[in-house]
Amino acid sequence: MLRDHSRAFDGVRHRIRVQLLSSVFVDRGVERIMLWLQQRLPPDRYQVRIASLRALAPFADRLKASGQSSIDVIGMRHQLDAAALMRLYRYLRRVQPDVLHIHSLRAAIWGRPIARLARVPVILYSVHNRWGGAAHHALDRWSAAYGDGVIPFSLAVRRYLLDEVGLDPARVAAPVYIGIDLIAER
Repeated sequence: MLRDHSRAFDGVRHRIRVQLLSSVFVDRGVERIMLWLQQRLPPDRYQVRIASLRALAPFADRLKASGQSSIDVIGMRHQLDAAALMRLYRYLRRVQPDVLHIHSLRAAIWGRPIARLARVPVILYSVHNRWGGAAHHALDRWSAAYGDGVIPFSLAVRRYLLDEVGLDPARVAAPVYIGIDLIAER
């Protein structure tokens, strides 16, 4: 499923730079999973950043004020905001992630091709649930060509991606059941 990314890991041991990306950062399951990843991946092995395409919500402001986490904002105002897409490109070139891990369809549609242009070695998209209609499915199929893999969070989501969205089975991984107790994480 994944391409050869040995150029990103040239034998020199360094912390793997993981960039998490979502379209907006509000108090939902997707964002809590991203925070969980940022806070739980071993810091001696991973440097984890979070970015949001669109403006922050009070949830992210509370996180920043409490010192728990900082969310970078690209500042996208609408889906065809060319200036914001250029900011995303420059952001990815500046932070130079080893892995871009996308957590929303809107971020995946533009994030995968821009990350490829920015030479991000590994581009993954986690799909948490079913979404969208025919137009969204067509955009997802188009942008999937620029990514390295799609990670469904359940068998039902994997079937949906293959049967309804029409993604290439070689690009869709087996489901990853993360099993985070989000209530305990509050």
